[in-house]
Amino acid sequence: MRHFSNAIALLALFVALGGTAWALAANSVKSKHIAEGAVRSSELRDDGVKSADLKNDGVKSADIAAGAVKDAQLGKIVARVDTTSIPDGGSGNATASCASGERMIGGGGHTQQSASDAIFHGSFPSQGNVVVTDGSEFDEWTATATNAAGGLATVEVKAWAVCLK
Repeated sequence: MRHFSNAIALLALFVALGGTAWALAANSVKSKHIAEGAVRSSELRDDGVKSADLKNDGVKSADIAAGAVKDAQLGKIVARVDTTSIPDGGSGNATASCASGERMIGGGGHTQQSASDAIFHGSFPSQGNVVVTDGSEFDEWTATATNAAGGLATVEVKAWAVCLK
């Protein structure tokens, strides 16, 4: 009887191991079996995984093949504008920022083209209305100008934030 129970146990072991090997070979893991946020992109093996399955920040630029993401898939690009009136003899700036949930990807600025006393000093990425240093993050775009004394009562300076919506 003892040999019979050993034979049954051995048979059960082979069946269990064989079943596991078959399941792995058949690639039976589906999205419904994966907890949300549990998978990094480097662990993906087929196209059956949903974005909800991916771990936050699990996909890095090195994981994405060149040309795999088209610009239209990133979202819409929108402009946000800020305008400031500068009095005669004064200087000022306009600072544009993206709406909540948008990401700034660029910006610019200008003054009235026809005003000879409008002096445009430039535009730049800024944080808290301060020029950022190399490698710094920013969430605004600022444009600065001067309205030379003795001409127009006011000059407008405009700043644009280019945002990914």
